[in-house]
Amino acid sequence: MKKIVIILFLFMVSISVFGEIFSYRYIKGEKYKIISVVDETVYIDGLYHHKARILNKISVEVLNSSEDGSSGELEANYSTSEERSGNVRVYSLAQEYYSRFNRDSTGLIDIGPDFFMPVVRNVPLFDDGDYKPGDTWSSKGYEVHDLRNGYGIKEAFGFPIDVDYKYLGKGTKDGKEYDIISIFYSV
Repeated sequence: MKKIVIILFLFMVSISVFGEIFSYRYIKGEKYKIISVVDETVYIDGLYHHKARILNKISVEVLNSSEDGSSGELEANYSTSEERSGNVRVYSLAQEYYSRFNRDSTGLIDIGPDFFMPVVRNVPLFDDGDYKPGDTWSSKGYEVHDLRNGYGIKEAFGFPIDVDYKYLGKGTKDGKEYDIISIFYSV
């Protein structure tokens, strides 16, 4: 079983007297970069298999957006490196992927079956909730993997995931204020 815990710093529109309402907004021509590090521990049938540290560098451009910014067509380039240690040989793997998809204001992704990235889709997914620190919610997400090299499976291999969220409140990074959301799911 693989357990994943992600702390996500979000720069989002917050509108509410009582709490925060989160949504994605898109501006045509906007470009940004994302760097993430995932520390992953993998168990197979309850037995420890290995640990992995995955470094993702992502560049994104909003190709088109709706007039109100509630949906966008995104183009992204992913560079992924992985380092493993444990009961398997230590190695470093680097791959690059291109992706193009649509995403709405809730975070729901519409993407063709030929794309391997993003691996985790529809996460985070927001509703119309009015969230205060400590509030939680759950939703369905989707995880997709590229198994061409290891297993010879040419298509993206995907499966649904149950995701739990917790709004942790405000935090600062590099002098800017962000909303912090804890994201957890098991595979």
